[in-house]
Amino acid sequence: MTANQIESLRHLLYPLGLLPLIAFSTRFLIQWWKSEKQGRTVVPNIFWHFSIVGNTLLALHAFIQLHFPLYFLQIQQTTLAWRNLNLIGKSPYTFRRCIWLILVVAILSTLLYISQKLFLPADAFLWIRAPNTHVKDVSIFLHIIGCAGIAAFSIRFWVQWWEAETAQKSVLLAPFWWLSLAGAVLSGIYFTLLQDWVNVIGPVCSLIPYARNLILSKKMVESSPCDIALVAGETSGDLVGKAIAECFLLKNPRIRLAGIAGKEMRKAGVEAWALTESFQVMGFVEVLKRIFFFYRAINSLTNKLMQTSPRAVLFIDQPSFSLAVAKRLKKRGFPGKIIQVVAPTVWAYKKKRVDAFAATFDAILPLFRFECAYFQNKMATTWVGHPVLEHLQGQILHKAPEKKYLALFPGSRESEIKKNLPLFLEAAAILLQKDPALIPAVVLPDMIKKHIQAQVEEKLRAQFPQAILFPFDERYRLMQQAKGALTKSGTVTLELALLNVPFVCCYQTTVFTLFWLQNFCQLETSTFALPNILSQKKVFPEHILPPVSAKNIAQDLEAYIIGEKSFPVDVKEAILHNINTGDSFGKRVVEAVERACS
Repeated sequence: MTANQIESLRHLLYPLGLLPLIAFSTRFLIQWWKSEKQGRTVVPNIFWHFSIVGNTLLALHAFIQLHFPLYFLQIQQTTLAWRNLNLIGKSPYTFRRCIWLILVVAILSTLLYISQKLFLPADAFLWIRAPNTHVKDVSIFLHIIGCAGIAAFSIRFWVQWWEAETAQKSVLLAPFWWLSLAGAVLSGIYFTLLQDWVNVIGPVCSLIPYARNLILSKKMVESSPCDIALVAGETSGDLVGKAIAECFLLKNPRIRLAGIAGKEMRKAGVEAWALTESFQVMGFVEVLKRIFFFYRAINSLTNKLMQTSPRAVLFIDQPSFSLAVAKRLKKRGFPGKIIQVVAPTVWAYKKKRVDAFAATFDAILPLFRFECAYFQNKMATTWVGHPVLEHLQGQILHKAPEKKYLALFPGSRESEIKKNLPLFLEAAAILLQKDPALIPAVVLPDMIKKHIQAQVEEKLRAQFPQAILFPFDERYRLMQQAKGALTKSGTVTLELALLNVPFVCCYQTTVFTLFWLQNFCQLETSTFALPNILSQKKVFPEHILPPVSAKNIAQDLEAYIIGEKSFPVDVKEAILHNINTGDSFGKRVVEAVERACS
């Protein structure tokens, strides 16, 4: 084909540029409609599906019409739209991996554009052409206005991407809508004066959704009398917070939830003032190292709660942090209700905390039945049960899986992993000498930094070539295929017991932390695994207080693996008696909060 024939074909295909504009307009109309229904700015998944379709079609249009800047921009925005869907999904890419993806897509798309040179006459290839217009002698000032509008449209998605990466969920905040409004006005003027009716449709049709979303986003920022604040400082608290948030939003989709939130809570719709990941610390020495961080966090959270004035604030676990913030709120005359979800372990140490909590909190919501006896005579107490049962629903495999793994759960904090994992791997090496068919499998929470995960995987594979690093979301599948487990104390011990997995509970603590627990916290228990505490007998072996020996740990678990000891079935009855209320965990929490606020 000659250059003139190619140009005629391009002219013929020019109206195809309407298709992406229809997709773009549709996505904002759907988003606007769903936002109006909930009274706040929301981002439905379909918004990003239409974005991918529209960006891809517009990139194809620009490719055909030889407009490289527009083509390149749309390819990148397709990647950003995909990233938003990826953040919503079960296994989102790391930020570092996402950056690499953007760079690779940029290089490949540029090479694809250049490849046209191989098939087109020399005078039929350009990097950029003026839009298809009948207007002659367009002033440079008008082009500047058009460029400013297109730039605003482009920058808004990069701003949105950064906000989404920060929140670890798909969001459309006020800066996005301001840039959208500015881009629509400027590019609308530009294309109207150029009489480019294909490109003028999108900006003009989007003015109302942009303006309305800006109003809705402003309303979201303003404090609301029915807002609920949720504060979770660790992985287990994040899962508890997710169950609570989902129940609040199911009952009232317009409610605004905010606070210190982890990945699961953010996915459920909780606005993150701060990330749970930054609070992952345990032990006297570790807390002391970050004392200034916690001091700033306590003051910052107190100020935020006083400023937004939610109807209630729910502190999930972390009793020392909760109590410090609650005391400041009480002193400053906080008008809302202060509620503790997950009771402090007063049965283990510091029984005097009961009085401190009764004097500061309006209500307490223990997870375990037996804990109610410590609080119910001094403050409003509601047993809400444990959400672990709901987490396990639908996770049980229908077919009995082959038992082949040795499951290792070193902890949810970086400091725990560094202390516990070497001990667990040493014990695993001893167990593999007895049963070489065992496959060590380590589970780390999603909150752990990616470079730590990479280091763990490298160390694991170097010592055990057949070993596997299991994703946190697949921990229940691993448990059901495990012959036994080595684990730290905490909720994971409940999960293992409920899934009939024998385990040894072990924990490497420092001499200073042990001294602090025994002399300042009046430690009154020698049992730490929840199944042992709830059954009131040491059913599963524990190696907590130093000295802890890998040889002794392996010896205790070996008895289960080779069949000398069997799983104690009766322990599940004691667990269920203490955690199963017969009702939904989230529902009981919501009802307790509403009673406290009424």
